[in-house]
Amino acid sequence: MTNPTRLTLAIALLASVALPANAGSVPTLYIGAFTSREVLRYDVTNINNPTAINAPGNGWVSGFSPEGFAGANGLPGPNSSVLFVANINSNTIETLNANASSNPVINPAFITVAPANVTANVAGIALSLDGHNLYVAVQSLNEIREYDAVTGQLLNSAAFTGAHDVAVGSDGSVYVSGGAAGGGVMKFSASLSSPTQFIAPASIGAMTFDTTGNLWAVHGNGGGNPSVDEYDPTGTLIRSVSGPSLTRAFGLALGPDGNIYVGNFGTAGDGSDSDILKINDTTGVLSTYIASPGAGIHPKYPYFSSDFVQYSAVPEPSTLVMTAMGAAATLAHVRRRRA
Repeated sequence: MTNPTRLTLAIALLASVALPANAGSVPTLYIGAFTSREVLRYDVTNINNPTAINAPGNGWVSGFSPEGFAGANGLPGPNSSVLFVANINSNTIETLNANASSNPVINPAFITVAPANVTANVAGIALSLDGHNLYVAVQSLNEIREYDAVTGQLLNSAAFTGAHDVAVGSDGSVYVSGGAAGGGVMKFSASLSSPTQFIAPASIGAMTFDTTGNLWAVHGNGGGNPSVDEYDPTGTLIRSVSGPSLTRAFGLALGPDGNIYVGNFGTAGDGSDSDILKINDTTGVLSTYIASPGAGIHPKYPYFSSDFVQYSAVPEPSTLVMTAMGAAATLAHVRRRRA
């Protein structure tokens, strides 16, 4: 009889050879500063004490107004940890090296969603659970699109008026909000087929899932006096969170602590009342997380490095055969040792 501990360790060692490595960067909060046209970074090693890495006016990358973010670890190629960001000015999806301390741009036009002279309003983006596909909400073209996250090739698209933000559920389904067009939230299959209404028609903007599988969504789409609402997996409203500090909510993110973070654009023209807010996922209490990042900042989408997906490499058939042969040889060796 084989030793199960030895056998388990041997198989685990063989399996680990084929797995891509995770990024080793500092736990980071990325903030899209819309008006100052830059991406800010905060060290959130201590989630309760965020420290600026790239403060306002000293953006990690600058020169455009960022919208949604999505990140993946283990991607094929020289830059295995990649942050995708929607560039509303050029109608493109940029790729950034998440491990770079400066000059992070890999490709400023990894995906060209539309010609620069077309009003497309590229907004929210999200990756599939395996990191293979990137979903892009193209608001003014009334589409949700699916691209290959490695090649940038367009794979699928579906019409949805005012497509504003996108989130991927634990089963791989794709949820798309209709923004100010009032379409609520539509649920699609991973290939953007079989649409069903998940949240009834209303002005729904940014979205994110929490650790329990509930969907949080901004009701009011960035307008005055919005609420951030929590829905269960059936689309039933659980609760609404609002308050005087929640003035214009544009982006939502799940934090590494399981709480929900809000990009609060503010109402002041100079951005002096713009901030990042936190909603306690358990109690629903709303509090200030990063106060007034700075005049002219106007944060939209926040995004945490803890939300990067792990790219799942599909082994070549020959690799699977070699792995199986290696496992068999290891098993035989263990059996001989036990004989």
